Amino acid sequence: MDDKNTKLAIDYIRDRAFAVRKAGMKLLANIARHHEAPWFEKNIMPKLINIFKATGYLQRSTILLTM
Repeated sequence: MDDKNTKLAIDYIRDRAFAVRKAGMKLLANIARHHEAPWFEKNIMPKLINIFKATGYLQRSTILLTM
């Protein structure tokens, strides 16, 4: 279930609409609350860093807001 939600949240973060990106941020926050920091750092942070490096301004600013 977490893998499915994580994939969904990452897809939302990449969306062009702010409302969808915001929903992705909330979903990632909920996932983070249910797991400990090491799990989040190992499983989610690398994906967010890859998006940050490879995408445009909207996604980068969304990643920063998420963190």
